[in-house]
Amino acid sequence: KIRYGVYRIGFLHIGALSAQNTECNKKCRGAHMKKLFKMSAVILFVLIVFSACGRNESVSGKITSFPPYGERVVTAIGDSIAAGYGLDSQEDNYLTLFSDNIGAVLNNDAVSGYDSGEVLKSLSDEKTAADIKNADAIVVSVGGNVFFSPQGHYDRRT
Repeated sequence: KIRYGVYRIGFLHIGALSAQNTECNKKCRGAHMKKLFKMSAVILFVLIVFSACGRNESVSGKITSFPPYGERVVTAIGDSIAAGYGLDSQEDNYLTLFSDNIGAVLNNDAVSGYDSGEVLKSLSDEKTAADIKNADAIVVSVGGNVFFSPQGHYDRRT
């Protein structure tokens, strides 16, 4: 059933249709939720972009001077993203590019295919533990394989 009503607000007379068909209400509500979700996503994106803009205090270009102490060491642990899965060459890996840019040695202990539980277990490995202990910077990449895997394909206890 669809009802038509006239509502009076002050000197305005507003006509309105009222849908009482539940199927129509479900469709309309679903469309409204999709529109609300899209608008929320756009607003969130705009907020993230503007929060990243910040003040004009950023430094661009290659860093050329460091404090005068020994060789820099960057250690990476994690999953496929840190390991460079799918790249033609490890030279294209973002960790290799980062380490080369700052003049550091890279110890990449990340393994393609690891989920968060396996990354946690890898911390017990002697080589990984030693690399972490000797690192000036540690890069952790966890959750990519879990996020991109089919639902239920990973261990939820980790």
